[in-house]
Amino acid sequence: LDQMIGLQGLDAVRAQASALTAISDMYSVGFTHPVTEQWQLGADYRISAISSTQPVKAVVPLADIGVCLGTIDSVNNTCIIDTTGQNGSGWSQVFSVQAIGTNLVKPNAVGVFNGSYIDAPTYSGYLGTFSYMLPFSETWRLDSTFRYYMQTSNNGDILRRFNPSFKLSYQWQSSVFLEGEAGWENSTLTGSQRDEKTKRQYVYFGLRWDYR
Repeated sequence: LDQMIGLQGLDAVRAQASALTAISDMYSVGFTHPVTEQWQLGADYRISAISSTQPVKAVVPLADIGVCLGTIDSVNNTCIIDTTGQNGSGWSQVFSVQAIGTNLVKPNAVGVFNGSYIDAPTYSGYLGTFSYMLPFSETWRLDSTFRYYMQTSNNGDILRRFNPSFKLSYQWQSSVFLEGEAGWENSTLTGSQRDEKTKRQYVYFGLRWDYR
């Protein structure tokens, strides 16, 4: 960085950093309201966007960069790197509703139903999620989640994804937990020019320490 400043000046390097840095804006509003002793209902709205970036031509000494991924200036022994600008994402909106139930099926069990609609410049989508936390005892707990997502792109491609997962936790000590999780994901992408099917499975076991 010192060499770049020496070659180009501090103002130029700052301008390059600013041109390469996208700005993310997000606004959200929501509420959750209890309707009975067991159920709460809620809704929220989120809108977000990522700004565009500008093309930049940076000059870096070859002695410092090692491998030049741009154009080598053999006279000045520097590497000239041209980066292309990126378009902004445009504004994406998410409308969500949810219902939270406590003491479902068993005492202290919690279930959450969530439905979302996504409206983006290049696609629209729907996401449905159900999460259920079931404590077996003071030390054992099962967390399960089921997600279904469907997305329709402006070019006609349709993506469908189903993703269930299960996590079993054992509280070994006051802040130490043994955890194991298994899940899988089935997704299909259909369109006028391609058809894809993807299956993914995963499992992990671990030890978690909550430092307090």
